[in-house]
Amino acid sequence: MVEVPSADTAPGTIIQVLQDGYTIKDRLLRPAMVIVSKSADTPPASPSPGGNLDTSA
Repeated sequence: MVEVPSADTAPGTIIQVLQDGYTIKDRLLRPAMVIVSKSADTPPASPSPGGNLDTSA
């Protein structure tokens, strides 16, 4: 799954299907790979696991 910032669509909306998913009866064989919209104003994820630390003293 890929998330793309979009001001035109609601967050969580499927924009494009990259690869179809498959089921046999009720069993999921392969989930679909999709591109999903997210809020355009969402800040990027913090690259460090501790988040932003204020080291100024």
